[in-house]
Amino acid sequence: PRFHLTSPIQSGLFYIAPGCGYLVGTLFGGRWADHIVKKWIRKRNGVRVPEDRLKSCLLFICVVIPGFILIYGWTVEKAVGGIPVPVLAMFL
Repeated sequence: PRFHLTSPIQSGLFYIAPGCGYLVGTLFGGRWADHIVKKWIRKRNGVRVPEDRLKSCLLFICVVIPGFILIYGWTVEKAVGGIPVPVLAMFL
């Protein structure tokens, strides 16, 4: 009711943003993880440790994702920013 959506298809369109965000995130995240793994292999003179891939997601798990969840929740609860801000927060 807050966004004045009148049909189920309009509310269903909200699922496009997180879906596209997941798609872009997998493409970007995989390349970022490969970059971090190569960096740690160079630091260890060619020794690869499988846990290096986990180091690539620490910033995102600890800061980025919780930050955008808070932004989404705040904008929906306080009715700030209209539709674009929560949709953008869901994408990011």
